[in-house]
Amino acid sequence: MNRALTLLSPIALLSVITSAPLPAQGSIAVPVTGPSQGACNAIPFGVRTPTEWPENQRYQTLLTPQQLGTLPRGYIREIAFAPCYDGVHRFGSLTIRMSQTQKQKLTTTFAANLGPNPVTVLQSRDFYWHYRKGAWSPIGLQLPFKFTAGQSLIIDVEVTRGRFLAPDFQPSVKDSGRFRRGDDIQRLYAVGWKTQPPATGVLSPAGLRVRVSSRLSALGIFGIGCAGTGKQMPELDLSGSATPGGTTTATLSRGISNAPTLMILGLNSRLPFPLVLPFNGCRLYHTLDANAAMMSDASGRAAVPIPLPNLPQLIGQKFYTQFFQFEFSPAIGLRASPYGRVLIG
Repeated sequence: MNRALTLLSPIALLSVITSAPLPAQGSIAVPVTGPSQGACNAIPFGVRTPTEWPENQRYQTLLTPQQLGTLPRGYIREIAFAPCYDGVHRFGSLTIRMSQTQKQKLTTTFAANLGPNPVTVLQSRDFYWHYRKGAWSPIGLQLPFKFTAGQSLIIDVEVTRGRFLAPDFQPSVKDSGRFRRGDDIQRLYAVGWKTQPPATGVLSPAGLRVRVSSRLSALGIFGIGCAGTGKQMPELDLSGSATPGGTTTATLSRGISNAPTLMILGLNSRLPFPLVLPFNGCRLYHTLDANAAMMSDASGRAAVPIPLPNLPQLIGQKFYTQFFQFEFSPAIGLRASPYGRVLIG
């Protein structure tokens, strides 16, 4: 069932293609208390139904140099939020921008806060974000943001059709999907717009708790799989170590028993790519740079250990993985898991 990858040259290549300086280690949580504290808020990600809270939202928060504290200069490689529930958020589109300013207070105008040169660190459509309550949940930044200590950080989040789903990917009828907030975190927000967010919003001191990281090892699950002719969608889990010299294990569960299984690995993410007939409903989320083939066991499970070279140049790099299973009865088809992201730190 288990297959150790013999394809690690693509991961080792990460150490060659990157010229970014080695990031300093560190994460700062604002406020400094943990992810299980604070009231819960629906802005900016949305909740279970559009009638309960608008699905289209724009949000900004300003983190002052005092709040960022000892976060080292260099690159911000990830931000994380603190869910109040287990579940999945789906967005029609999700865009996150960052910028820095000498100012220590937000104004009511989004563009004025962002300034002339914001950096888009995440931009995707039909985006699924999996998380667990009581823990910081990285949102999956695609690009790092160059950070200069001593300045305020602006984080700008824009979502359309934001909706909380229960862990089984069905619309929730019980939990709302809110996130922990603070009482002294600046925010600017606008909700309920139709096609474009307004130029101005509402100010308040109830922004979301956030963890900002310049160096972080993180294992995250994103996207949505497909069930093929079956009734249940395969699941993906990532475990182990995401540090140089460690081993990350990708595990498929709830799959087809004793079936041909393929795990693919990619160095770059991409917009969800729908696979053509006869694979309706399945999507590919990243490039195809390597693969490992195997048979699942009688319970529909398969696992692949991915050893990471002990190379400091890998720190701050990412790779992605997803499982596919082939169906031959009652018809030729395909099942797929969500995809995983490994951030090496």
